[in-house]
Amino acid sequence: MICKIEALSDRGKVRSNNEDHIMIPNEVFTDGERTVEIENSIIGVAVADGMGGHKGGEIASKMVLERLAVFLKSLELQEEEATFRKEMDTWLEGIHHELLSSGERDNSLNGMGTTLTGLFLNRGSAFVFNAGDSRTYILENDKLTQLTKDHTLDRDTGFPHRKSNMLLNCIGAIRKPFIDILDISHLAKPGSLFLLCSDGLTDMLGDDEIANLIKNNSPKELVAEANRRGGKDNISVVCVKFV
Repeated sequence: MICKIEALSDRGKVRSNNEDHIMIPNEVFTDGERTVEIENSIIGVAVADGMGGHKGGEIASKMVLERLAVFLKSLELQEEEATFRKEMDTWLEGIHHELLSSGERDNSLNGMGTTLTGLFLNRGSAFVFNAGDSRTYILENDKLTQLTKDHTLDRDTGFPHRKSNMLLNCIGAIRKPFIDILDISHLAKPGSLFLLCSDGLTDMLGDDEIANLIKNNSPKELVAEANRRGGKDNISVVCVKFV
């Protein structure tokens, strides 16, 4: 099975720098566009939206994705969910303390942190994971379904109509982070389309609008429309399609 990955990260129209980073196979990048096709391989893709301090956000998001790429490559084939969950928790503890330590050594980085959402394919297994409010969706029959849960105040209090982007969970910047993990092995099949993004997209566009624009399987139209709406934050989008 061939996996086609299209990724784009954009500063937006308001922010002076891009604190988002994207991880695709063999690269972590920001401010640009990439397209790759991979066949029958272990695949990891992710989006991280950094925050905190002068340059702290972009450092945090890049550091987390660079460490994540190394970690995912180290995993054995045919990963079981319980094993993957345990190893992810161990990795999370390590990178979280690394961010905190960096902030202690350099006061300009104190309080830096990042959200994270990712998709990991390991032969017959597939997992979605997230910390914070960066999201992973699946598009099925022209309907967009969010697979991750936002770790924000409005979601946690049960009052989603009272919009609040206050994060209750991220890597770095808080005392104890966590990662939600979902086994989506049954969804990773020919024709499946997954979308990963930072909140710079979802704060500008609703799910129905995203679904209508993503039918062409390219992040370009999504980013362009988010910028037309104001581009109030950095925008990162990854489309993953199984051909």
